[in-house]
Amino acid sequence: MQNVSRRISQYILFIFGITIFYACQPSEERPNDKDLPAIIVTGIHDGDSIRNIVNLQVEAKDNSGIKKIELYFKDSLLFSTDSASFRYKFNSTKFADGEYAVKAMAYDKYDNKQELFTKVIIDNALITLRNFPGKIFDYQYWYVITDSAGQILNSIKCPDNAVSEIKIAPKEPFYGKTFNVYQILKYNRINISAYLDLKKGAVYNLSDKTPIISHPYIGPISLNFKNILPFDRLTYSGNSGGTSITSLKDTAERKSYFSEGSKLFVQVERNGVGYYNFYDVSVRSKSLDVDMSLCNKISERKTIKAPGLDVYFATLSGKPELGYENYYMLNYVAIPDISPDPTKPYQTNLNREEVTFFYPKESIVQYQTWVQYHMNEWHGINNYKGDIPSAVKPIDFNMEFKNTSIYNLQLPYTGNVSYQYAYFSDPDNRKNIYIYSHSTLTNYKFPDLSSVTEIPADLPGFKLKSINIFKIETLFPNTIPYPQQMDGRSVIKEASWMSRQF
Repeated sequence: MQNVSRRISQYILFIFGITIFYACQPSEERPNDKDLPAIIVTGIHDGDSIRNIVNLQVEAKDNSGIKKIELYFKDSLLFSTDSASFRYKFNSTKFADGEYAVKAMAYDKYDNKQELFTKVIIDNALITLRNFPGKIFDYQYWYVITDSAGQILNSIKCPDNAVSEIKIAPKEPFYGKTFNVYQILKYNRINISAYLDLKKGAVYNLSDKTPIISHPYIGPISLNFKNILPFDRLTYSGNSGGTSITSLKDTAERKSYFSEGSKLFVQVERNGVGYYNFYDVSVRSKSLDVDMSLCNKISERKTIKAPGLDVYFATLSGKPELGYENYYMLNYVAIPDISPDPTKPYQTNLNREEVTFFYPKESIVQYQTWVQYHMNEWHGINNYKGDIPSAVKPIDFNMEFKNTSIYNLQLPYTGNVSYQYAYFSDPDNRKNIYIYSHSTLTNYKFPDLSSVTEIPADLPGFKLKSINIFKIETLFPNTIPYPQQMDGRSVIKEASWMSRQF
């Protein structure tokens, strides 16, 4: 029993001794380390716009060593490692365009941490749709972007409500220099408009919100021509349009349209001389007596040459003030009794290479001249704002019709052209495709849109109906749709359009 007690006592002393021994040993104290680790992020800078894949590198240093590095995007952890550096491929196409915070955090051995914030802007959108008007009746809209080979990059079906801006970015990284966009409109028929060879940053203005200002409408008013003498042509117009006649018997029961502030412009042509006057109009009148004996001011006269062309229609109008839609029709020239063959789009071989206008100088601040003509197999229109031109010059170009199939369209051209569009349609004219390009069309193939829209993949029976060539003062290829207006509302000062039917 004594031996057992002695052994227990010895054991307790041994344990106690060991405890005292280790307690007396010098401990590894945590140093008073308040230095934060250094952290460096390369591949992005604060305020950068980024797109596609971005190669990031994060490095951290500390005297005590690095315990961990973390990378956050939009407060979500992207990556974590216990290494002092790492590389990361960031796919920005997985996030919507916008501003985001990138945060890198480094921890040293003693859990001191350093944070580095960087703000970046993801900008993958290839095109911005502006002023989408919302649903119209039962129309359905899709917008599809493809690469130059027709591979679909992304598509959207537009919402029912009006939206001021919609951005379309590719779903995967895209490194092409140009892309194509397709607008698909479906109701009781299908219309597709394609714009080719656009560059990143393109803008599609879907609704022109610029108001067309017009004076309040007060017409029509019946016109009673008095003291009228025989004439070659009589033109009359309010500031909301007018007409031109060549027969005295046609002066009966004539009306003209007016808006507030308008006068009645009347001009007669007789034996190669023009006579005109402006008549006051009462807004309360239902009719107006027009004393033709007062139509005695001598008109200006100008002949517009059109060598090598076949002019069949021309008008001259004048604005009484800028900034308003209103205009007077000043002169109208056309071949009498034009009755085109219904199987042909236009009458040809009229043998007119010039046109003569009579017009006033007073009360007009801007003229607009419109001349339509034939040139070989092409139909042309030239539109001029400002001074009345001395000659009509068609677009200088030459086009080769290598292939007119929508699946292998080849229409190379040379010359001074702003843009062209090819119009295709099915036999019933219920599916129409318009292909716009500011560069020559070679090896173009219409894409399969069935995977992203309700448009069938096969479009049988599609035929090329017309080729249309435009020349305008200035074209901004990345802003669509391209200007087509050739009327008084257009901002274009000079434009030419030529069309060939098939």
